[in-house]
Amino acid sequence: MLRICAMLMIIGHHYVLRNYSFNLQDQPFSLEQFSYLCIYSLGKIGVACFFMISAWYLCLEKDPQVRISLRRTWILEREVLFYSLGLLMVLFILNPSTISKKDVLKSFIPTASGLWWYVTAYVIFLFFCPFITKGLRCIGKNLHASLCLIMLIMWGIVYGLLPGALFGLSTEGFIDFIYIYIIIAFYRWYMDDWGLSKAWFLIGGGTAILLSSIALLQSFGTVLHIPSLRTHSTYLAASCVRLPVLLIALGLIILAHSAHWRSSIINAIASTTFGVYLIHDYPPVSKLLWDKWFKLSSIYDSPYALLYSLAIIFFVFSICMVIDFLRQCIFKITIDRHAGKWFVGLSTWISERRLINRLQTAVMKSPSSDKS
Repeated sequence: MLRICAMLMIIGHHYVLRNYSFNLQDQPFSLEQFSYLCIYSLGKIGVACFFMISAWYLCLEKDPQVRISLRRTWILEREVLFYSLGLLMVLFILNPSTISKKDVLKSFIPTASGLWWYVTAYVIFLFFCPFITKGLRCIGKNLHASLCLIMLIMWGIVYGLLPGALFGLSTEGFIDFIYIYIIIAFYRWYMDDWGLSKAWFLIGGGTAILLSSIALLQSFGTVLHIPSLRTHSTYLAASCVRLPVLLIALGLIILAHSAHWRSSIINAIASTTFGVYLIHDYPPVSKLLWDKWFKLSSIYDSPYALLYSLAIIFFVFSICMVIDFLRQCIFKITIDRHAGKWFVGLSTWISERRLINRLQTAVMKSPSSDKS
């Protein structure tokens, strides 16, 4: 359920962000503008939740290995390539004007080119994950706690609350994921006992900080006639590592972990969320969605604008969900029958070749081989 909610947050964020023809920050400060700024602010919370779900289980692996991370990347890449090339071909047939040469090039190497930033950042994180996990295990609880505290102070508070990235602090992509992973790993290994009350406290505290900052900066910017204050009213929601975003996301995942119920329908829908992200955030599709079909400017003055916008967000999610269900059916009868088989075969062949080469080198260097 949290995966579904996280993806709806991300779609809502993209809906406001990618409406480039409509500048929300320039609109008069009102309850409607405040509501849309809140929807915009959900984006990084959704990203943090989406990644935390993966980190929640990754950090519990007893023997993390590079080979396992590479296999995960291999399996992930099949879906990424399916959508990058599939969407490219469909749009090339139906609406070629939306596709640029840059989109074509990136679609053939989506992960390496950063076509979807989350995919690229997550793959790089997977490469580092085994080493980080083993290193955190080695330093023990006390040093791990100190590391979390330092990171929370430096990135969560100093970088998060003070504009201008004091001391040159910044994070981007996979660095955000490493930071979040370190915090999640500490909670899972040494705590993992916070109940509903603490979860709601984290969510409430983070939400209060976030909403207050938006309201205050918008109000002061309007009253004092300082446009820059209004432009940066969502500053605290602009990164996964800023304190209110982390508080809300961590509270949500603890809340979800405390709920003991199971639904096959929810699990089925949740299995499509990554595909939903790939489809709606494919650059040419994103242009069609937010620049042509669902313009915020066309409904903003309506008294039911917020309801229309929520309906659009759910509609986009639903259509993408159906498409990914079709993709799952195709994969089920084709490449998912032996998921990762090619990778296992290739990695085994490489490992065996390395072993054979080592044995041959050892035999050639042995005294007995010289005598013979």
